Amino acid sequence: MIGAFALRDKIRNGVKEAVTFARDEAGLNVRLISGDHMETATTVAKKVGIIKEEEVGGTYTVMHAD
Repeated sequence: MIGAFALRDKIRNGVKEAVTFARDEAGLNVRLISGDHMETATTVAKKVGIIKEEEVGGTYTVMHAD
């Protein structure tokens, strides 16, 4: 028998707008600290505007600790 399943946490309503306000209007540096896999955290950060497309691959844009 082979089985597979997946879980998906939805991004809450208003998060992208809050990130945009904090970053663009309030001048804050918004960061995401996550226990997820690095690619998962990067995808979420891109979806909510924490990482802009032009920042992907930049120095210190995404980090991990062992």
